[in-house]
Amino acid sequence: MKVLTEQRIRGSIQNFYSSIKNDENARYKSWEYCYKIFGEKQNKIDPETIDLLCLHLGFYLASWGMYRGSSFLLQKDYKIHKDAVLEMQKEKYNILRSATPDQLISKDSLKTIEELHEKLQQIYLSIKKSVTDSKTSITDTLITKILMGVYGCVPAYDRYVKYTLKEYDIGHPSFCSSRLKELNEFYMKWKSVIDDENQKINSNGIKYPTMKILDILLWQIGFDDDIEGSLKTSDEI
Repeated sequence: MKVLTEQRIRGSIQNFYSSIKNDENARYKSWEYCYKIFGEKQNKIDPETIDLLCLHLGFYLASWGMYRGSSFLLQKDYKIHKDAVLEMQKEKYNILRSATPDQLISKDSLKTIEELHEKLQQIYLSIKKSVTDSKTSITDTLITKILMGVYGCVPAYDRYVKYTLKEYDIGHPSFCSSRLKELNEFYMKWKSVIDDENQKINSNGIKYPTMKILDILLWQIGFDDDIEGSLKTSDEI
C-alpha cells in the first residue's frame, strides 16, 4: 500500500490547478463552465436554457475524454443530453450541488444520489442501444463525470481516480453511493490541508466544491504515478 503525505497532497492540488490557471483555454476549464452554468440556470426548463445546458454538458464531456472514437456519444449531437438535463433540473436534486463529503453521506443525500445515478444510467443506456444495440451497462466513468460536471458532488471515477483509491487504500475503486463514507473518512483525516489548498483556488468567480478538490487530488496522484503510461488508455464509456 502506498502512503500519502501532506506535501504530496498539497503538491498534487497545486500542480493540477497551476496547469489550468496558466492557460486561459485549458481543456479542463470546461468543468468550470459546465458547473457554473448549471448553477446559474438551476431548475430552469425553458427550451433555450435546456439547449444551452446540453451544449455545455456535451462539450465538457468531450473535453474530459467521453467522446473518443469508441464512444457511443460520438455518434450523436449535443441535443442527445436533453433527457438527462431535464432530469437533473428537478428541484429534488438541488441537495447535491456543492455538497461537502459529510453532507453527502446523510440518508437523504445517499438516497438522492442513488436515484439520480439509476435514472442517468437508464437514459444513457437507451441512447447507447440506439447506436450499438449494446446490452452492457453504462459505466461509472460516464455517470460520475456528469455528476461532477453538474453538481460537483462526487469525483469522476476515471482510471486515475480508481488507481489512487485502490493503491493508496482510500476507498473502493468502483463507485457506489455507500462508499462515499470512505471518501468522507479520507477527507476528515486531511481536512485542514485540503481546505487550506481549496482556499487558494479562485477561478472565474467559482468556489471549487470540496468534492472537486478531492477529484483533482485523486486524479493528479494517479497521473503522476503513471510514469510508464500504462494507465493512459481510453476511459470506458
